[in-house]
Amino acid sequence: MGPRKPWLAIRPASVCRRAASPTRRAPSATAASAAATVGAPASTATETRIASGAVDAEPLPVVVTLDDITERLAAQRDTERLSDIVEATSDLVVISDRSNQLLYMNAAARRFFGLGPTDPLSEFDFAPFTPPWAQEKYVRDTRPALREQGIWSGEFAYYHDGFEVPVSALFLAHHDSDGRIEFVSSVTRDISERKAFEERLEY
Repeated sequence: MGPRKPWLAIRPASVCRRAASPTRRAPSATAASAAATVGAPASTATETRIASGAVDAEPLPVVVTLDDITERLAAQRDTERLSDIVEATSDLVVISDRSNQLLYMNAAARRFFGLGPTDPLSEFDFAPFTPPWAQEKYVRDTRPALREQGIWSGEFAYYHDGFEVPVSALFLAHHDSDGRIEFVSSVTRDISERKAFEERLEY
C-alpha cells in the first residue's frame, strides 16, 4: 500500500461515489452519497472532505466528513448586504488606519472629494478639503476623544467646489486585541440645507 494521501476538499459530492467501491463503501461515504443524490436540506450548506489510500487494483474505502457552513454563508451574506448599503448611502463613509492612511471611501465620498471609482487613495490628502478651523477642531477635540472614549460626534466642515460645506460628523475608533486603535471610521452628512433653514429662522 502506498503512502496516505492528504485531506482534499472536493465538490461535488458525486466524486465520493466514484472514489469508493459499492461493496466496500464506508457508512459515512454512503450517507454523503445519499445526501448528494437526494439533495441537502435547504437551510444547510456543507463542505465535503475525503481521505483515502492510494488507488490500486483493489478499491479502498474512504472516510467522509461534512462540515456545516450555513452560519459562515449567512455571515458572508450579511457582510455583502452591509457593503451594498454603505456604497448606496449619500453619507460620506471613510476608513483610515492609525497612521491616517486612507483604507476606504464609499462612492459618495469619492464623488464629493473628486475621486473616480478606481482612483488610488494612497496619495489623497484631506488638508486641502478641510477648513483651518475644522483641522484645529480635529486635533483639539476629535483625536483626544477617540483615544479616551473611542467616539466623537459634532459639526465639522469640508470644502466642495470652492465652498465650505457644513457636515454632521461621527468618528469611531476601532481597537485591536491589544486595545490599540487599529483604524478609525467616519460618517459625515451634508447639513447645509438644515443650517440655511436655521439661519432663516433667526432672521
